[in-house]
Amino acid sequence: MRDCTGGDVITLRVEVDGGRVFNIGDSPRAEIEITTPSNTAVEIRSGNGGVEVYGLKQSGTVCASNGRIILDKVAREFNVATSNGIVVITGARVPFDVEINNNGIEFDGELIKGSSNKIATSNGSIDISLQGASSVMLDASTSNGSIETEYWILTSSPGDEHHLVKTIGAGEAELIVRTSNGSVAIR
Repeated sequence: MRDCTGGDVITLRVEVDGGRVFNIGDSPRAEIEITTPSNTAVEIRSGNGGVEVYGLKQSGTVCASNGRIILDKVAREFNVATSNGIVVITGARVPFDVEINNNGIEFDGELIKGSSNKIATSNGSIDISLQGASSVMLDASTSNGSIETEYWILTSSPGDEHHLVKTIGAGEAELIVRTSNGSVAIR
């Protein structure tokens, strides 16, 4: 592991020695914990492993090829992407852009007035628990699944059972929800 620190940037690279073509037995692994001041902006990329971020007050990007992503009590906008891992976001009060390929997404937080938010997965269900006084313009769709919401709807556009456009409250935040193979639940 190398620590390449320069100015306000910390770069950690973990490399595995050995050069074996086939890895039989235990795979090499590394667990890295980085503690930063809460006002640090982060960009985290992981090849094969999960990423957990707690209590940051600056924006950031989290990408993982194979691993779950957990964001808890972040206070600024985050972009999140993973190919094969669940995404769990709790205690959020920020705009989000979450796109994954093969797994589900759980969001528990509050959408900010005037924000634009997107939560999308190709293969997985999406479970959204809105906190606070919800005021959302909702556009949700699935190709193979159901869409359920527990909110009273002020306005709604007609559509099929796989696409729902609704205004919840005054509609002060935008929420786009997409999945191909999974259901959508909004509470």
